[in-house]
Amino acid sequence: MTPAPRPATTRPTPAQPRTGTGSAPCHHGELLQGVFLDASGRRCAGLVTLPLDGPGSAAVFVPRPGTPPEAVAVVPAGRTK
Repeated sequence: MTPAPRPATTRPTPAQPRTGTGSAPCHHGELLQGVFLDASGRRCAGLVTLPLDGPGSAAVFVPRPGTPPEAVAVVPAGRTK
């Protein structure tokens, strides 16, 4: 007996491209950075910063259908990806 052929598999196409968003708050920079000992004497990496209310960065990513993953446009053009 010959098994029935498997149906062709296709990837589902979303009706709308998925949008990605992200944001990062501003901070005053690293005040203290290094490797310290914890209460048990184990080495532990540490970093101390002070957050700054208000300013920061935000980004929105909307993929264009048919665009290869390596082709990313940045708007405004003066920014980098």
